[in-house]
Amino acid sequence: MEFIASVPNLRDIGGHVTADGRKVRTGLAFRSGALDRLAPADH
Repeated sequence: MEFIASVPNLRDIGGHVTADGRKVRTGLAFRSGALDRLAPADH
């Protein structure tokens, strides 16, 4: 994944195991404490 300067500490949660034992696909879901700061160019 590319570095996104407008969102510090952005992380892909791919690979995490769900409650039913399946795994989240890489590149599908992300987490950050500041997703509201995502710059329009980074969408």
